Amino acid sequence: MSSEEASLTDKQIVQKTFGIYVLSIPYAGYDTFDSAVVIAESEEAARMIHPLSFRNPWYPNDSDPVGEHKWDGTKWIYEWNGNEENCMWASPEKVLVKRIGTANIDVPMIVCVSFNAG
Repeated sequence: MSSEEASLTDKQIVQKTFGIYVLSIPYAGYDTFDSAVVIAESEEAARMIHPLSFRNPWYPNDSDPVGEHKWDGTKWIYEWNGNEENCMWASPEKVLVKRIGTANIDVPMIVCVSFNAG
């Protein structure tokens, strides 16, 4: 076996298999998210992903002022331009999580989201 093949084998052994999860909330009004499809390491990790946890898809060319939605134990926190914004998502314990498959990817990500504009 060549060193290149050995390296590939080592990489495959280390790579984690993440799950593909559908996140949804039992209620959704106007100007809120109602669901998302995410890739995460576990159901609990998926539950802690806000639909805008990663780069905001509405800002082209990575012009999004980088902000992160974080659960502080009581509410989602997101600061943008020095102001705390409405986070438009349920608390983690209210998020319904269903595993629908596996992904040969080892980084969490959002695949798609559904937003009820109104």
